[in-house]
Amino acid sequence: MRPTLSGLLCIVIVGLSAVIGAMMPISARPAATPPVVRLAAAAQPDAMLEPDPTPALPPTPAPTETPGPTATLIPSPAPTATFLPPTVVAAGPQPTAASYPPPVAAAPSPTLAADALRPAAPDPQPTPAARAPSSGSTRRTSYRPPIPTAIPGVSIAADIPYVERKDCDQRQTSLDVYLPAGGRGLPVLIYVHGGGWSGGDKGPVGAKAAYFATRRFVFVSINYRLIPTAWPTDQAADIAEAVAWIRDNIAAYGGDGVRLFMLGHSAGAHLTALVASDETYLRRTGLDLTALRGVILLDSAAYDVEQLMRSPEGQLDVFRPVFQRDPAQWPQVSPRAHVAPGKNIPPHLLLLATASGQRRPAAEGLARALRDAGVYAHIADVSAFRDHHSINEELGRPDDAATTVVQTFIERVLAGAPAGLGSAERLSPGP
Repeated sequence: MRPTLSGLLCIVIVGLSAVIGAMMPISARPAATPPVVRLAAAAQPDAMLEPDPTPALPPTPAPTETPGPTATLIPSPAPTATFLPPTVVAAGPQPTAASYPPPVAAAPSPTLAADALRPAAPDPQPTPAARAPSSGSTRRTSYRPPIPTAIPGVSIAADIPYVERKDCDQRQTSLDVYLPAGGRGLPVLIYVHGGGWSGGDKGPVGAKAAYFATRRFVFVSINYRLIPTAWPTDQAADIAEAVAWIRDNIAAYGGDGVRLFMLGHSAGAHLTALVASDETYLRRTGLDLTALRGVILLDSAAYDVEQLMRSPEGQLDVFRPVFQRDPAQWPQVSPRAHVAPGKNIPPHLLLLATASGQRRPAAEGLARALRDAGVYAHIADVSAFRDHHSINEELGRPDDAATTVVQTFIERVLAGAPAGLGSAERLSPGP
């Protein structure tokens, strides 16, 4: 009996404990450990989280902007800035297409050529603020500091974009500026490369940049879109945009935007002649043909595209893919077809280096049309010692007879309008 009574006593004690525990308040119960509380807290908003024990670092003070060093010692391109002389680059508010700040005045160099100090002719063109780029483009206003070149006393500001076009490699609408040290108010020579409308580049300038820059010119070499991305009418529009950019911005590089000359070779000569005779291209940029003081054309066969394409030479691979696609446009892309009196077409110098084929009749036909319209046109036949390629490659050599003709032409135009309507001459190699 004793074991039975002990077991019953244990049962009674356990039961009483359970009853007493059930009667205790909930607040008195021991708390269970929540296994997910910490995870839930991590997902709460930042305001519910505990502060980071790491002390906050004091804000870094903004660097003080100071003017950069002399531009000719800065090898990297600078961002868009106010236009300053090429020897100073300073930070400042960026200009917009509607407000071009004027270049900062600089003292003339003691070695400045006397011609560069001649007062510029009155500017008949609209102000930059009154002009806008052609439709579908954005004219750039960026300034890039020049850096020294291998040419003593000459610097270059390379790959400056003159306009932005959609779906276009920016290099195809850029230009290079070669400028002599200490230049101010210098005349400007714009070079348009050849390459059959589908090739070529502004980089290879031969001896031209050195020759003209060391003779107190600002020399500018430009690119333009190429076939099949663009056709001659589009390429002429690019060149007109480059002229507008140079006119508005070249003072920052020591040039005079009123005294602009153009020099084109082969396809570049055709496009140059087109821009200088069909006023619609410059008009789209807010300029007109008076923006150009003179034009030099090197050996093109395409001054009269209809005449060219109806000849056997027009079936060559260099011309057929360019013009055969739309014969109805031949008059539109023919410089000769746009020549007329009273259009302010600038004086022309035509250098003929190919005696055979269509280049001679093309040059003579354009010169005749210009003279009939009262425009000065001079032909220099250098075919006795130059060909289509060497006329461009050798131009700029001091002992080159063709170079002397080009320099004489520019000097005469700068000194005043050439007398008469021009003529023709046949040159022989120098001594």
